[in-house]
Order: sequence, then structure tokens, then C-alpha cells
Amino acid sequence: MTVAKLISSLEGRNILLSLDGDQIRYRSPRQALTDSDRDALRARRGEILDYLQARNAARSLRAAVPSKGPVTPSVAQEMWRAFAGGAEEGKPVALNIGMVSRFKAAPEALTAAIGQVIARYEALRTRFEARDGDLRAFLNPAEAFEIGQEDLRGQGGDAARDLAHPRKSLCPAGR
Repeated sequence: MTVAKLISSLEGRNILLSLDGDQIRYRSPRQALTDSDRDALRARRGEILDYLQARNAARSLRAAVPSKGPVTPSVAQEMWRAFAGGAEEGKPVALNIGMVSRFKAAPEALTAAIGQVIARYEALRTRFEARDGDLRAFLNPAEAFEIGQEDLRGQGGDAARDLAHPRKSLCPAGR
């Protein structure tokens, strides 16, 4: 049983889990939490902590009030443009996020999940262009975001890790 199903099952019996720092707390009708439930909670404590933390973070994001007005660059983005943009500034870049791991989901499902996140959050699709001495923000369409995958299963562990995480300098020479 997944952690989500375990928690959903408990909540279906009015046993509500919450976090108090790194402690799991519960509220329930008297005698609703069985010894079997307690054993399941103890056995999967780490997973439950992670799940509840992620759920709390998601609730916080849903509660955030969007700001009105045009998308604008942050102070850090303005500083990057002014002081560190370099010769490649403004040109499209490939964002490579190397991961060496085994996922329980099919590659297509992972691609779809990443695509959903990109479509949902405008901040991830924002590009900046210098116009008339100002940095302006523009929104890229979600369907323009391309997700590529490389199957490294045929590589050994260290070789796959080196391919996924190339040791390249992130800072151009002379900076």
C-alpha cells in the first residue's frame, strides 16, 4: 500500500495526521487508531514525514495569492543581466537536469509530469529580453517546452553518473 493510500485510509476513518516539527501527530475519535495502524505508521515513519511535508508545502502554494500586473524580473535576475550575462545572454539554452535513479513510473509518465509542472507555473516559462535598456519578461507557451530523455541503463553506475552529471564549469572563463 502506498503512503498516500495509507493516509487516505486513515482519514476515511477520521484519523487525521499532521506534523509538529519532525513529529507526526494524529487526531481521531477515541479508540479509532488500532495497534495495526500504529505499527504501519512506525514502519513507514520517514515516508509519512516526507508525504506530510510535501502536502503542507502544496497547501501553502495553493493558498498563495497571485500578484497582479506584468511579470517582472527579480533583483537577482536584473543583476545577472547587468553583471554576468556574458556573450551568450539572450540565446536559447538547454537546461540539463541530470538524474541517475530508477523510477517506478514509465519514462512517458515522468515526461508528462514535468510537462504539467512547466505548464502550471509561469515562472518556469518566463524568458527575459533587454529592450530599450530595460529587462522585460515574456511568457513562453507551455507547448514550446521540450523534454528529452536519455536511457543510461546500458551504462555502468559510474559511467551513467558521469554522463548525467558532467563536470563542467558553470562560470565562463575570466569571470
